[in-house]
Amino acid sequence: MRWDKFLKPKVVGGVGLGSISSFNLEMLSKWWWRFRDNPSQLWASEVSAIHKNKGDKSLILNKKTLPGVWKDIGSLDKVLLGFGISITGKLRVTVGDGALTRFWKDAWLKSEPLAVVYPDLYRLVAEKDASVKDNAIRDGGGCRWGWRWLRNSSTSAAWNQVTSLMGLLNGVQLNSARDTWVWENERGDGFSVKCIRREIDAASGQNSDEMEFKWNSWATAKSNFLLRRALFGKVASKVELGRRGVPLHDVTCDRCGLKAETSDHVFAECLFAKSIWWNVCAWLKVSFPHDCSMFRDLIKHLLDCPGDAKWRRLVLTVVMATVWRLWHARNTKTFEGTFIPVVKTVDLIKEDAFIWLKQRSNLLPLPWEKWLLFDVANIL
Repeated sequence: MRWDKFLKPKVVGGVGLGSISSFNLEMLSKWWWRFRDNPSQLWASEVSAIHKNKGDKSLILNKKTLPGVWKDIGSLDKVLLGFGISITGKLRVTVGDGALTRFWKDAWLKSEPLAVVYPDLYRLVAEKDASVKDNAIRDGGGCRWGWRWLRNSSTSAAWNQVTSLMGLLNGVQLNSARDTWVWENERGDGFSVKCIRREIDAASGQNSDEMEFKWNSWATAKSNFLLRRALFGKVASKVELGRRGVPLHDVTCDRCGLKAETSDHVFAECLFAKSIWWNVCAWLKVSFPHDCSMFRDLIKHLLDCPGDAKWRRLVLTVVMATVWRLWHARNTKTFEGTFIPVVKTVDLIKEDAFIWLKQRSNLLPLPWEKWLLFDVANIL
């Protein structure tokens, strides 16, 4: 199997290993976020003292002339911009007392720092690193705003920016809470390494591949991997072993003895497999497809049946249990010469799926008696 498929996220059919370069960016972003989220920590204060540059408008202090790990962390925003991910466009400050938020250099009133939105004013102010709290003047129960100028404004553009800025500040009220940083995205998640990884994968095109397989945490990891391999025809069937250079004198299916043992035959075409799927479909109260010689078509038929998201995931869990038991029965017959009857295999499928759901899902408890009837309306 191609290496890039192993690197792809599980949600799009990959194994989820991720590349080393992406993992490095994710770990660097964690330190980047910790510095911005709480700059009053001792280590952050020391980094600020070492890397502070006069007139620096960047979100994180980074003196380019100093080598070391912090140089990589400080350059992270530019690297992620190469993936189309703008940190400036995703970071927002929820202002409390305003002590940790830089008035001109942090994005708190608008999606960009005020130094970018009002460049004429930024050139005129004397204290460019002042916090929001420094520029707020308490006036009874309200708040006025003011700052020192290097020189008075002499252009109409600057005065228009003053008017616009004061209009924005008019509705701002400070409180006693601590300033907090928020990472905004379409999913509504806060900042996390997983969030950064998801965005890097999306930006690098790793989420564009249409895959039928979807990772299901209600089932075991081994059953997830087996279903994925079965969908791509990568299980060690007799025909597939021959392609890998393993010499076999007979590639006929050991259970039915009618056709060559391919991945599709093991999981869909074999008479034994068809009998299993027919019983499972009857139990699930879904129709059994007339033509199920292709394993992908069979799985697509089952997962496309009408139902909400929980019901589909429940069916997917049963499908994974079925695939797991089909492969187990095949191996038992091939290596031990023991044929597991259809009825026993179906019973084992029901037991596996019931235990997985009980131990791994967030569904309400379901009595075994109702599970045997597939009476699941109360837990969906």
